[in-house]
Amino acid sequence: MSIKTISAKGMRWLVWSIYFIMLVTIIISWVFYPVRYDFFYEATSVLGGLSTGNAELPNFPSCLIFSIGFGILGAMATFIAIAYFRNSKRFRFAIVKGVLLIVVGLGAIGIAVPHDFEPLRIFHIMGAFMFLSGIAVLNFAFQLLHCISLYNPQCPDRDLDYYIDYTFVVLLIITAAVYFTTEILFYFWPAFPWIQPPLAQKTVLFTAVIAAGLLDLDDIK
Repeated sequence: MSIKTISAKGMRWLVWSIYFIMLVTIIISWVFYPVRYDFFYEATSVLGGLSTGNAELPNFPSCLIFSIGFGILGAMATFIAIAYFRNSKRFRFAIVKGVLLIVVGLGAIGIAVPHDFEPLRIFHIMGAFMFLSGIAVLNFAFQLLHCISLYNPQCPDRDLDYYIDYTFVVLLIITAAVYFTTEILFYFWPAFPWIQPPLAQKTVLFTAVIAAGLLDLDDIK
């Protein structure tokens, strides 16, 4: 199957591969992380650092696994973006989806840089923001653009798919808003204990994974 003739089913498998690679990378990195990882208070990027969160131990091979995994994820997201660009006449809003996938891909490549490698730390920070923002907006776009193209406010045939799409549009708006708000508040008031960017980041990822798992072929087209 050529990239120019890829089907909606094939494109969905490619999109799913992004989340599969991400989950496998995080889980394996967590398994090999040499100290206890605090899921609620530590960012996922900690698993990919050169050393553990408190810099007491070298973080190998977790760091290597994390960097390779997100590097592959970035390459895969870029490949899917190209597939949408090459099939812009066959998929609705293909350019929009392709651009968002480029953002996700570049963000993943930035995350692959260890967060505690000071010379390139800025690329990791930018990558993390681009990846999480891109993932949130991409899933939002998949659901919302499907709704816009197929439904209207007076639509009498509102089946289960209709309500699932709109439910996740709302959920993704909420999680994205919480994430952006948390990041802004943390930037200005980092000392406030109730501001937890790591938890907001994981909420975005968790919601995005569920939304991606529920994508049907009409969402992808």
